[in-house]
Amino acid sequence: MLKRIIARALVLLVLLTGGVVAISAPASAAYSDCPAGQSCLWSGENGAGTRLNLAFSNYDPVGTCHDLPFHPVGGWHSAKGGFGSGYSLLLYSGSGGGCTGVVMATLGNGQTWSSAFSRPYSVKIL
Repeated sequence: MLKRIIARALVLLVLLTGGVVAISAPASAAYSDCPAGQSCLWSGENGAGTRLNLAFSNYDPVGTCHDLPFHPVGGWHSAKGGFGSGYSLLLYSGSGGGCTGVVMATLGNGQTWSSAFSRPYSVKIL
């Protein structure tokens, strides 16, 4: 009888622990969802929420400023650079677009940025 109680308790513990892992895994995996060769922006922090893919071919030539589309949730709050080695994605804070304001982040290939309070309005590839 005691062995059954211990066995059931262990099964319950494993199930509960596995449930916690399964719940938290998607949030950390979102950055890896960005397609290879592209940079991405998300509406939420840490790669959560709606994703905007930035294909290199749409943001060429290098050094050209591009205003980001408005997101109704309140902006883009996380990003990942992914255009390959030698390229950086610059995020600008100026609400008027045009790559004005402060450079909030310069993201090399595979680097990420996240903020609950600030958001970029335009981007540039260098």
